Amino acid sequence: MAGVWRQPQDTWTAYWRTGQTTSLAEGAEPSEALDQHWREFFSELPQGARILDLGAGNGAVTRLAQIVANDQGAAFEITGVDAADVGGRARTQRDAAAPFLAGGVHIEALPYRASSFDAVTSQFGFEYACELDAVRELARVLKPGGKMRLILHARDGAIFAAVSQRLNRLRRITIKSGLIEAILYGAAARTASDKDGEALADMTIASQSDGLTSLLQDAPPKDSALFYTRGLINLWTNRDRYAPAHLFASVSDASDRINAHRERLSAMIETAHSPESLRVLQRLLTYSGVAASPPRAVIDRNSAQIAWLMDGARHSA
Repeated sequence: MAGVWRQPQDTWTAYWRTGQTTSLAEGAEPSEALDQHWREFFSELPQGARILDLGAGNGAVTRLAQIVANDQGAAFEITGVDAADVGGRARTQRDAAAPFLAGGVHIEALPYRASSFDAVTSQFGFEYACELDAVRELARVLKPGGKMRLILHARDGAIFAAVSQRLNRLRRITIKSGLIEAILYGAAARTASDKDGEALADMTIASQSDGLTSLLQDAPPKDSALFYTRGLINLWTNRDRYAPAHLFASVSDASDRINAHRERLSAMIETAHSPESLRVLQRLLTYSGVAASPPRAVIDRNSAQIAWLMDGARHSA
């Protein structure tokens, strides 16, 4: 069910610190189709609107809000929050008009007074929270008459399908093939000057390499499984260039990165919404005082669904 995935924040903190601007790397998010919906939404907000973006990451949506504000000469006050450590500095008079990102903030416990915001938004962030608590908080901080727009992962949509394929390939190299375990074992054996252990690892890795190469031959150029497989095999093939301790540290770091990436992809799969789960979310919003419209499919230029869009407004007092 969407909205019950609980994920370590440090996984996302490390991801956002790489400079990524969307929640899925490898070109998985067709920003052009999504941006159009946000520009439309922000262009209808009043002068001076206070905007809160939930699960903001590195601020993709908040930046769009600022672009629209600049184009229209509007003075929006834009805040983005995320459970990951994405910001947290105090807003100063000098940058009062710039989007502000606050890290370490959970959607289920927003540190804002009731009826604080004219608009609440989220793009691929809201569904990672416990939606029952998140809906209550969204309704609490939204002003009477305030607007809501959520863009949510779509189960069986184009992004979902692409991520499922990537996750399957990643699982093949991390779980089924034993490649990482063999290289870690070999690196540890090399650190301990264990020639027999290194030879055993070498045979295991060689036996897996051809099969993995065949598995990944149809993978897209930026596929994470392809990238990590090539990198790990290259590390092992050229192990004589590295000090044993450096080799082991490099393989361990790569293993940690692969596991974190697999967790993020798994989270997307787990939290993606079906039409049935969206009906539950719509009812939760309604019960909490936010009149939510039926969800709409977000379609890309190839006529494929990439997300769900749900609008709403808090009932006037």
